Amino acid sequence: MTPNKFIFLLLSDFFLIIMCCLSPLNNSAPKFNNSNINQYLSIYIGDTFDIKLQTIGPGEYEQPIIFNNFVRFLGDSLVRPCIPAGPTQLYIFIADTTGQAYIAIPHSCKKDTFKIKCEIQNR
Repeated sequence: MTPNKFIFLLLSDFFLIIMCCLSPLNNSAPKFNNSNINQYLSIYIGDTFDIKLQTIGPGEYEQPIIFNNFVRFLGDSLVRPCIPAGPTQLYIFIADTTGQAYIAIPHSCKKDTFKIKCEIQNR
């Protein structure tokens, strides 16, 4: 691992720890994973939500593509402990305004792209 990648991973882990500490205790973030591909999800304004993606084999998931401004990407990190099958990555988002958000997370080695559609609503 190059020193730059190590520093990036260390800083991204630190960022996630800070985000977890600052989030309200009563806001349990919806959690999504590989099984939610191409699904329609319902979330509320102000909610943070996680997408945890596991790669089996070579490659990893890349930076997410958000097709509008209803959702904001907060950061990502590798999930520890690492397993030999491939990396598990955690992506964190926040719902900013009402509307429909489309999120795509491409994979570096596979043609599969993780896609979801989110309906963001008022509480």
